[in-house]
Amino acid sequence: MTGVKDCKTYEAIGILGLATDTYDSEGKIIATGPTKHITKEYISQIISKFTGDIMQVPPLYSALRMEGRRLYEYAREGLSLPKDLQPRSVRINSLSLLNFMTNGTVQVPKIENYTTNMNYCKNIKQAKNLQEAVSAASYPTFKIRVECGRGTYIRSL
Repeated sequence: MTGVKDCKTYEAIGILGLATDTYDSEGKIIATGPTKHITKEYISQIISKFTGDIMQVPPLYSALRMEGRRLYEYAREGLSLPKDLQPRSVRINSLSLLNFMTNGTVQVPKIENYTTNMNYCKNIKQAKNLQEAVSAASYPTFKIRVECGRGTYIRSL
Protein backbone atom coordinates (compact mmCIF):
# COMPACT_ATOMS: atom_id res chain seq x y z
CA MET A 1 0.00 0.00 0.00
CA THR A 2 1.20 3.51 -0.81
CA GLY A 3 2.34 5.60 2.14
CA VAL A 4 1.25 9.17 2.77
CA LYS A 5 4.68 10.50 1.76
CA ASP A 6 4.28 8.83 -1.65
CA CYS A 7 0.90 10.43 -2.24
CA LYS A 8 0.49 13.17 -4.86
CA THR A 9 -2.47 15.41 -5.60
CA TYR A 10 -3.35 16.57 -9.11
CA GLU A 11 -6.08 18.55 -10.77
CA ALA A 12 -6.79 17.51 -14.32
CA ILE A 13 -9.14 18.45 -17.12
CA GLY A 14 -10.72 15.88 -19.40
CA ILE A 15 -12.33 16.61 -22.75
CA LEU A 16 -15.17 14.31 -23.71
CA GLY A 17 -15.63 13.26 -27.31
CA LEU A 18 -11.98 13.61 -28.36
CA ALA A 19 -9.01 11.24 -28.31
CA THR A 20 -5.40 12.20 -29.03
CA ASP A 21 -2.45 10.03 -29.97
CA THR A 22 -0.57 11.08 -26.80
CA TYR A 23 -3.49 10.94 -24.32
CA ASP A 24 -2.97 14.64 -23.52
CA SER A 25 -3.57 18.09 -24.99
CA GLU A 26 -0.34 18.12 -26.98
CA GLY A 27 -1.24 15.22 -29.26
CA LYS A 28 -3.08 15.13 -32.55
CA ILE A 29 -6.80 14.42 -32.44
CA ILE A 30 -7.24 10.89 -33.76
CA ALA A 31 -10.90 10.23 -32.99
CA THR A 32 -14.13 11.98 -32.05
CA GLY A 33 -17.35 10.60 -30.65
CA PRO A 34 -20.83 11.55 -29.48
CA THR A 35 -21.25 13.23 -26.10
CA LYS A 36 -24.91 14.28 -25.83
CA HIS A 37 -25.68 11.31 -23.55
CA ILE A 38 -23.00 12.25 -20.99
CA THR A 39 -24.16 14.15 -17.90
CA LYS A 40 -22.56 15.32 -14.67
CA GLU A 41 -24.33 12.48 -12.85
CA TYR A 42 -22.97 9.93 -15.33
CA ILE A 43 -19.39 11.20 -14.85
CA SER A 44 -19.81 11.09 -11.05
CA GLN A 45 -20.92 7.45 -11.24
CA ILE A 46 -18.03 6.46 -13.50
CA ILE A 47 -15.24 8.11 -11.50
CA SER A 48 -16.36 6.38 -8.32
CA LYS A 49 -15.16 3.12 -9.90
CA PHE A 50 -11.59 4.43 -10.13
CA THR A 51 -10.75 4.62 -6.41
CA GLY A 52 -8.74 2.12 -4.42
CA ASP A 53 -6.21 -0.27 -5.93
CA ILE A 54 -6.76 -0.45 -9.68
CA MET A 55 -4.90 -1.93 -12.64
CA GLN A 56 -3.58 0.59 -15.16
CA VAL A 57 -1.75 0.18 -18.45
CA PRO A 58 0.94 2.89 -18.73
CA PRO A 59 0.58 5.20 -21.73
CA LEU A 60 2.88 4.73 -24.71
CA TYR A 61 4.01 8.34 -24.30
CA SER A 62 5.72 7.85 -20.94
CA ALA A 63 9.26 7.74 -19.57
CA LEU A 64 9.05 4.07 -18.59
CA ARG A 65 11.76 1.93 -20.10
CA MET A 66 11.43 -1.22 -22.17
CA GLU A 67 14.58 -3.01 -23.27
CA GLY A 68 16.70 0.05 -22.50
CA ARG A 69 14.58 2.65 -24.33
CA ARG A 70 11.94 5.03 -23.05
CA LEU A 71 8.45 4.24 -24.27
CA TYR A 72 8.02 7.74 -25.71
CA GLU A 73 11.05 7.10 -27.94
CA TYR A 74 9.29 4.13 -29.55
CA ALA A 75 6.13 6.24 -29.96
CA ARG A 76 7.85 9.28 -31.47
CA GLU A 77 9.76 7.12 -33.94
CA GLY A 78 6.65 5.16 -34.92
CA LEU A 79 8.19 1.88 -33.77
CA SER A 80 6.30 -1.10 -32.42
CA LEU A 81 7.04 -2.11 -28.85
CA PRO A 82 9.14 -5.28 -28.44
CA LYS A 83 6.42 -6.65 -26.13
CA ASP A 84 2.97 -5.65 -24.88
CA LEU A 85 2.58 -3.13 -22.08
CA GLN A 86 1.45 -4.87 -18.93
CA PRO A 87 -1.10 -3.43 -16.49
CA ARG A 88 0.34 -2.26 -13.18
CA SER A 89 -1.32 -1.88 -9.82
CA VAL A 90 -1.74 1.75 -8.76
CA ARG A 91 -3.51 3.33 -5.81
CA ILE A 92 -6.14 6.07 -6.12
CA ASN A 93 -6.86 7.40 -2.63
CA SER A 94 -9.52 9.83 -3.74
CA LEU A 95 -11.02 11.09 -6.98
CA SER A 96 -13.53 13.90 -7.01
CA LEU A 97 -15.40 15.74 -9.73
CA LEU A 98 -14.80 19.47 -9.30
CA ASN A 99 -16.67 20.73 -12.34
CA PHE A 100 -18.55 19.60 -15.43
CA MET A 101 -18.99 22.04 -18.30
CA THR A 102 -20.97 21.55 -21.49
CA ASN A 103 -20.24 24.90 -23.14
CA GLY A 104 -16.64 24.35 -24.24
CA THR A 105 -15.21 26.40 -21.37
CA VAL A 106 -12.01 25.20 -19.73
CA GLN A 107 -10.77 26.34 -16.33
CA VAL A 108 -7.00 26.11 -16.06
CA PRO A 109 -6.17 23.66 -13.25
CA LYS A 110 -4.18 24.70 -10.19
CA ILE A 111 -0.64 23.40 -10.13
CA GLU A 112 0.13 22.14 -6.61
CA ASN A 113 3.50 20.97 -5.38
CA TYR A 114 5.30 21.45 -8.69
CA THR A 115 9.01 20.75 -8.48
CA THR A 116 10.47 23.14 -11.05
CA ASN A 117 9.41 26.19 -12.98
CA MET A 118 9.81 24.14 -16.17
CA ASN A 119 7.14 21.68 -15.04
CA TYR A 120 4.86 24.57 -14.12
CA CYS A 121 5.34 26.25 -17.53
CA LYS A 122 4.74 22.97 -19.37
CA ASN A 123 1.49 22.42 -17.48
CA ILE A 124 0.31 25.97 -18.16
CA LYS A 125 1.18 25.54 -21.87
CA GLN A 126 -0.82 22.30 -22.02
CA ALA A 127 -3.74 23.98 -20.28
CA LYS A 128 -3.69 26.85 -22.81
CA ASN A 129 -3.55 24.38 -25.72
CA LEU A 130 -6.51 22.61 -24.15
CA GLN A 131 -8.41 25.89 -23.80
CA GLU A 132 -7.89 26.72 -27.47
CA ALA A 133 -8.93 23.26 -28.67
CA VAL A 134 -12.09 23.19 -26.60
CA SER A 135 -13.03 26.80 -27.29
CA ALA A 136 -12.98 26.09 -31.02
CA ALA A 137 -15.69 23.46 -30.59
CA SER A 138 -18.19 22.91 -27.82
CA TYR A 139 -16.92 19.66 -26.37
CA PRO A 140 -17.98 18.99 -22.78
CA THR A 141 -15.16 19.06 -20.26
CA PHE A 142 -14.75 17.97 -16.68
CA LYS A 143 -12.27 18.84 -13.98
CA ILE A 144 -11.15 16.33 -11.35
CA ARG A 145 -8.89 16.25 -8.32
CA VAL A 146 -6.95 13.03 -7.85
CA GLU A 147 -4.98 11.95 -4.81
CA CYS A 148 -2.88 8.97 -5.85
CA GLY A 149 0.23 6.94 -5.26
CA ARG A 150 3.47 7.03 -7.22
CA GLY A 151 3.42 5.57 -10.71
CA THR A 152 -0.16 6.60 -11.49
CA TYR A 153 -0.74 8.11 -14.93
CA ILE A 154 -3.60 10.58 -14.60
CA ARG A 155 -4.10 10.75 -18.38
CA SER A 156 -4.76 6.99 -18.39
CA LEU A 157 -7.61 7.01 -15.87
